[in-house]
Amino acid sequence: MGRYKRVTSHDVAREAGVSITTVSFVLNNVESGKISEDTKRRVLDAVRKLNYVPDFFAKGLKTGRSNTLGIIVPSITNPFFASIVQGAGDSARQEGYNLIVTSTYRERLTEAACVDFLLERQVDAILVPATMNPSLIEKLKKVETGIVVYNGELDQLDVSCVTTDNFRGGWLVSKHLIELGHHQIAFLSPPLSNPVRESRFAGFQRGLLDGGFRLSPDYVMISDFEGELPDVNYDYSTGYNLASDLFKRTSGKYPIAIFAFNDMLALGVIRAAADAGLRIPEDISLVGYDDIFVAALVHPGLTTIHQPKYHLGASAARLAIEHLDEEHRDRSGQRVVFQPQLRVRNSTARVDCG
Repeated sequence: MGRYKRVTSHDVAREAGVSITTVSFVLNNVESGKISEDTKRRVLDAVRKLNYVPDFFAKGLKTGRSNTLGIIVPSITNPFFASIVQGAGDSARQEGYNLIVTSTYRERLTEAACVDFLLERQVDAILVPATMNPSLIEKLKKVETGIVVYNGELDQLDVSCVTTDNFRGGWLVSKHLIELGHHQIAFLSPPLSNPVRESRFAGFQRGLLDGGFRLSPDYVMISDFEGELPDVNYDYSTGYNLASDLFKRTSGKYPIAIFAFNDMLALGVIRAAADAGLRIPEDISLVGYDDIFVAALVHPGLTTIHQPKYHLGASAARLAIEHLDEEHRDRSGQRVVFQPQLRVRNSTARVDCG
């Protein structure tokens, strides 16, 4: 078989019997009184006949735009990030942009590879998580690629961000559990290695202090490992392992409630509790964070903090595209902050529930 030959605008022009300029005008909807309806029809018929696909990279060389955004996510196994990507993709398409998705798999070396990959694709802007290595964001600023941080803030770098108030979200968890009569509360989390996790943990601790309690060191379980694992969801396995260790460490004096850093960790806690012969919420109340779709489907339904995941992605993409306009280029450092909301389901109950 012969090698596939890409159809070019020259081929379309030859087939339609017009100039390349006319083909460009028709495909880009450029108004011109010199182009008749019959000519437009011939060009479009030639496009369909030849299965012509415009070369967007070549177009980008002329316009300075690729009409493409990139997004970097830490994980493709956590539904939280899938919702963010969906929102970003829908918003991008509405504005005539494509979206390229890359995942770091929670590895620093892969972060750098993702950045290089997107720069090589000449994307107009990149949406990056707040967990991104700050040095890579500085690199993007130097090459003048548009940047919007999502799901957190990096004030020291003067870049625009779209986030949820993580401090308040953590505070809402404490408030809810204390109102139910809990005071022995454990916290389970991946390494506190980024501003999002630190802020959520700080809000949780503040809520306990506001209620007159302090967090016992025995009930703080922080993983010392982070990285996607083959055939295993990192967050789920982390939640399972941390909860299992917690139950062994506190045998006979279990915490009455657990706050898992996110919903996937909480799902691991549910499994670990079942394996330990503990009931939720009769023995232990459990709160997650993110409100992924699975939270309402598991048994018992998971009490969690709702984040507007889809809107985080959609707003980040809109902000990135807006910054590409000359009149908005100097508006870096904008902040869009959504407020978290408590979603009460059946995984939490009063201390005297049974």
